[in-house]
Amino acid sequence: MNTKILTQFKLLLRYINYFGGKAGTILFLKIQLKKTSEIHLPKIPYPFALRPETTDLMIFNQIFLKGYYDIKIPFTPITIIDGGAYTGLFSIYMKQKFPHSQIICIEPDLENFNTMSKNLSPYKGITFINGALWRSKINLKITDKFNIGKCAMVAEETNSKAGLTATGITMSDIINEHSLESIDILKLDIETAEKYLFSENFESWLPKVKVLIIELHDWLEPGCSKPFFTAINKIYDKYSYYILGDNTIIVNEGFEAQKFE
Repeated sequence: MNTKILTQFKLLLRYINYFGGKAGTILFLKIQLKKTSEIHLPKIPYPFALRPETTDLMIFNQIFLKGYYDIKIPFTPITIIDGGAYTGLFSIYMKQKFPHSQIICIEPDLENFNTMSKNLSPYKGITFINGALWRSKINLKITDKFNIGKCAMVAEETNSKAGLTATGITMSDIINEHSLESIDILKLDIETAEKYLFSENFESWLPKVKVLIIELHDWLEPGCSKPFFTAINKIYDKYSYYILGDNTIIVNEGFEAQKFE
């Protein structure tokens, strides 16, 4: 059997196994025909779009097939921050698991942001912010620096307002503007910006985070993980962590003790 045909057949079987015979087959055919402007899936209350010829399908497969966020949370999260929200697929997954959660989505790339807004607009309890998580309020340029695609748009500091730009948003901004006492889940997939987010001004907000899910990007830019783990070890007296897919998961085991200090 032709290698390409075999690969597609295996993908069809995976979709059927995960989503059921009818839904899995329809999804497979829509992807093959590039008719993915309206995807309907079991247990997902509203349709969403996957843009053809982009990295959308890859991210969809990571989340819904490969279980990159299939994390055992020992409590029911209410407050979730989706940093680097892309087109909202992580938030859709979280709303499926925790329908009463309040989610704040932050995405710097305007095209991604517009798709995310459409995908998530039917849901209650979701806030959209077009900006980039950063260590300070500053103007940032947004580019596909590493030629990976729309899922890896990189923010960098700039003095110019020309081209594609976004506003730097600090975690303290988010906490203050939304009156957050704590953050149950903080998901970060911010394409090397973690190197700067955790380099300074993290002391006030990091203790408020119960579970942190982060993709570290040393493979793109050396030194991304060092400030992250330096900050974690400075702030958290007791924590556990493990790796799932591309993500590092940190659980702040001392949250309640820190809360009342």
